[in-house]
Amino acid sequence: MMRKNPERSRRYLQTAMKLLVAALAVAYVVHEAACSYVVLQPYGGSGTTTGITVTVTPQTATIAPGASIPITDTVTGWMHDGSVTWTLSDTTIGTLTVSGSIATYHAPAHIATNPTLVIVTARSNEDTSRKAYCTITISSTSDTSHKMAIQLTPFHVTVQPGQSQQFQATITNATNNGVNWVLASGPGTLSSQGLYVAPSTITGSSATAIVKAIAQADTNVWAEATVTIQMPDTTPCFQSMILPIIVSNCTMSGCHSGSGGEARDLTTYNGILSYVQAGNAYSSRLYRAISSSGGEDGMPPYPRTPLAANQIALIARWINDGAQNTSCNQGTNGCDTTNVQYSSFVSGVIQTYCLGCHSGPSVPSSGNIDLSAYSGVDAVAKDGRLVSAINGSGLYPAMPLGGSLLDSCTVAKIRAWVNAGAPNN
Repeated sequence: MMRKNPERSRRYLQTAMKLLVAALAVAYVVHEAACSYVVLQPYGGSGTTTGITVTVTPQTATIAPGASIPITDTVTGWMHDGSVTWTLSDTTIGTLTVSGSIATYHAPAHIATNPTLVIVTARSNEDTSRKAYCTITISSTSDTSHKMAIQLTPFHVTVQPGQSQQFQATITNATNNGVNWVLASGPGTLSSQGLYVAPSTITGSSATAIVKAIAQADTNVWAEATVTIQMPDTTPCFQSMILPIIVSNCTMSGCHSGSGGEARDLTTYNGILSYVQAGNAYSSRLYRAISSSGGEDGMPPYPRTPLAANQIALIARWINDGAQNTSCNQGTNGCDTTNVQYSSFVSGVIQTYCLGCHSGPSVPSSGNIDLSAYSGVDAVAKDGRLVSAINGSGLYPAMPLGGSLLDSCTVAKIRAWVNAGAPNN
């Protein structure tokens, strides 16, 4: 029978205790100021892509009623999914069949208006903000030699916000070649000479306007052209678009504020970059944390509100495009402060810069200010706190707390909205 060795047993117990302490240290979770997060080691390294691009061939085409045309997509820079989703601008005008990377558009046999315009869109399934268009004109060759007719040039055009386009109207078989120009629908302005000017800002990534030319000799004769106002497909600006989201949602006291502890400071570009693999959002700890459905790795931690889907997509796009430290303050030159709307502008600014903290009393850093609904924003707008805070006037703490002040154009727009009575428009 083997005798027990007390000294050996004691050494085994000491070793086991050391291993247990080490394991607990690795799994250490910080709980402070409503933060609950696992300390992640920063990632160092570079990615392999410069962002996703989508192109289609052809980009424009003219076909006859009843004809078909194949459209081919090409996606580059993708990491996990190189496919696209095809859509048709008007599903009542023709049909679309898809086979692999080719979508075939089939025009209807008859069209109500000659010519008729349809747009086929190919949108990346990995990054839905990336897309490409094929504009198809369906034109009939019916005899109009003895009828008054108007032809608009261009028939369809794509412009960016703030850009202009001069339209020309050609009338045939009429002694009076004059036309009256009308903006039939959509945003922007149209002069009496046919000069269209797109608005400086739009809601969403695109908008459509219809320009109409009516013959003065016969008001029953008219033609329409379509204007697509498209936001430029550019990389999100770090200083004015990415940093504010992270500062608002991640850098409260006790979290990633740089105020001590093991949580890395996310108030600076270098701090954020330590959790990012440039060129690859899916391999970046920052993206994995903000897109997590919950648990210890999810950010921001409960009870804070998770980032909105569009905010997560914006950060992913910035990472995939190289995670550059860009500054895009346009100043007040070309800053349109007319007709600033709560729904299309102010609420988006509040979501980006403020809701990380001011989303209700359950969030410790809210200061009992809840900006998650219009009523809360209206209250701080009308008592002067909103403009004073974002302007850094000193009457109230400058906001966003711990981050850079809003750019001058954004401040000017919010001030104009407040001066107009802070309407819920």
